[in-house]
Amino acid sequence: MDFDHEESIHNWMTELELFCESGFLIGLIGSTLFIGIALYGVFLKQSDRIGRRKYIIIASFVQIVISYLLYFVSNIYAIYIFLFLLGLYVSKVILMYIYIME
Repeated sequence: MDFDHEESIHNWMTELELFCESGFLIGLIGSTLFIGIALYGVFLKQSDRIGRRKYIIIASFVQIVISYLLYFVSNIYAIYIFLFLLGLYVSKVILMYIYIME
């Protein structure tokens, strides 16, 4: 590949050398975010214990930190962990909807 060309893209496929990895590991990158979102239902009651507003503020801060960390990380397993955590905290939108409706 010619990465000197102005239209070449450096993404996780090239940065993590995923060309020779199994399809399962590549598919797990997208799935871990949705697993985190699905497991958010387990933590939904946590917001009732510490307060919804406080949880939304904390989740927003954690989401920003994880997003920046994902930009700089170059380990596939760290990406899995960060995407899972991001899925847990991105789900704060569900909590915000409940908070607004009440």
